[in-house]
Amino acid sequence: MAMTQTVVKVLVERAGFPEKLIQEFIEIFRANTSGTIDEFLERKSKYRDLGAHLIAHSMCSDEQSARHFQQYGWYSELYRQLNLDSAEPDVCELSIVTFNYERSLEWYLNEVIRVECRDVHETVAHEKRNRIKVIHPHGSLGKYPEVPYPLESRDVNGLLEAAKRIRIVSDKLDASPEFQEAKATVAAADRIIFLGFGFHERTFTTLLENTDVKGKEVFCCCFRLDPEKFPMIRNRIHNPSFGDPNTETADRYLRSVGLVPGVTPA
Repeated sequence: MAMTQTVVKVLVERAGFPEKLIQEFIEIFRANTSGTIDEFLERKSKYRDLGAHLIAHSMCSDEQSARHFQQYGWYSELYRQLNLDSAEPDVCELSIVTFNYERSLEWYLNEVIRVECRDVHETVAHEKRNRIKVIHPHGSLGKYPEVPYPLESRDVNGLLEAAKRIRIVSDKLDASPEFQEAKATVAAADRIIFLGFGFHERTFTTLLENTDVKGKEVFCCCFRLDPEKFPMIRNRIHNPSFGDPNTETADRYLRSVGLVPGVTPA
């Protein structure tokens, strides 16, 4: 996470963090060997609020860059398989658990209907989109579309509120309502598809701790996944289906397995 002088100035002048604390954070964070900022903040809890604010600030930039409408890899494949651009009133019963703080998926589904959907199907398409549940167990910058997308980093009050919604490992994530909802949703699913998931052991184990995977179809996109994680996955999931770690990106894997059981996407 880059820390520019502009960001430091904003944090000092607008968010009220002491400059000394920020400079300490920069020095220690640059030197640490933690795999993620979550792990760093778990060890260095005095920087927790500052870290959450920095995450929110960084996610604002991610949302801003995601506004450039384009083919979004597995997002566009998801839209294709949902068949929203049709007169059919039904949509496959789908819930999406995303560990991202930003809300590009929700924005994309709304925007792609506006840009590409036939006018005669647009109302039905939005009704079907609204039935798709999107859960952020680690929190998010805000509920979309109530909180504007993208969230502007210059929106001081919006950024402060977004930082309060950010959850990190040391917050006892599994006790949060969002994480509990995610666990219940996964436990109730007949088919589970992991896309773009890093299989962090603690997150993976906690997410599935209430789930009896026997009798479920479990698919794991493993593109460029660390080979050392495969035994851990197999230990928790009975007979998982793995994508090719060398060739099957998230969009290719989703195209291969499909959203609906027994239906191979065209």
